[in-house]
Amino acid sequence: MANGKTGKRITGISFSGNLFFLKLGLAIAGAMVGFLLSWYGYDASAKAQSASAMNGIMLLFTVIPGVGYLITAGVVRLLKVDRELMKQIQDDLEKRRTNYRELSELQELNAAESVRKA
Repeated sequence: MANGKTGKRITGISFSGNLFFLKLGLAIAGAMVGFLLSWYGYDASAKAQSASAMNGIMLLFTVIPGVGYLITAGVVRLLKVDRELMKQIQDDLEKRRTNYRELSELQELNAAESVRKA
C-alpha cells in the first residue's frame, strides 16, 4: 500500500525493516525464555525438574504463545482491509501506471522532436 500512497516503490526498505524487527523479536524472545526458565526454577543439571519449573515450561509452550497469538489476531482485526479497498488500491495503481506510460511516451516524442530540430 505504500506504493498506492506515495507513488514510490519501497520494497527494499520495507523488507529490510521487516527483517530487522523479526530478528529483534527473536532476540527478545530468546532472552525472555532464559529469564522465565530461571524465574520458574529450571535446573539444567537436575535429573527431574521441580513442579514450579514444569509449570513454567508448560506456560512457555502453551499460554504465553496463545496470548501472543490473541494479541496479534486483535491487531489484525483492527485493520480495515476488505475487497472494496483492495479493488480501489488496484484501480489507483493502474491509473498511475497509465499516466506514467503516457508521460514517458510524451517525453520520448519531445526528445525526438528536439533532436530533429537541432
